[in-house]
Amino acid sequence: MADAVAECRAALGGAADDEERFRLTDELGSSHQQFGELLARCAADEDEALLAEALSQTEQAVAVFAGLGPAARHDRTGAQLTAARLAADLGRLAEATAHARAVLTACDDATAPGPGDDLTAARRADASRLLRLLEERAGK
Repeated sequence: MADAVAECRAALGGAADDEERFRLTDELGSSHQQFGELLARCAADEDEALLAEALSQTEQAVAVFAGLGPAARHDRTGAQLTAARLAADLGRLAEATAHARAVLTACDDATAPGPGDDLTAARRADASRLLRLLEERAGK
């Protein structure tokens, strides 16, 4: 997966136009997201170092998707939810809460009805549920 990330970064430098640059940037974000998910699945017995690297890759995906603006909102919020869960698994409750709140903000900013409304509602519900769990965990 590290090679895929490197390939995407290298290809970006040679992008012929904005459309190709957008597509390659989206692919870079997806590669970071997939790398993070793979690392998280491989983290046996709550291996903190591996989970931390999974979180780092996922946060890189969030940053890449954020650079693509509203067109990548669903990819960004999906990565942010993953980052929130990973941060929670690492005991980083403030960081997890920040990611979940960012998802709610992105969903609230998506006021124009259109394709993806169901996914927006699902992301909002997931983030709200996660925030409740984090609040309960912090209260203990």
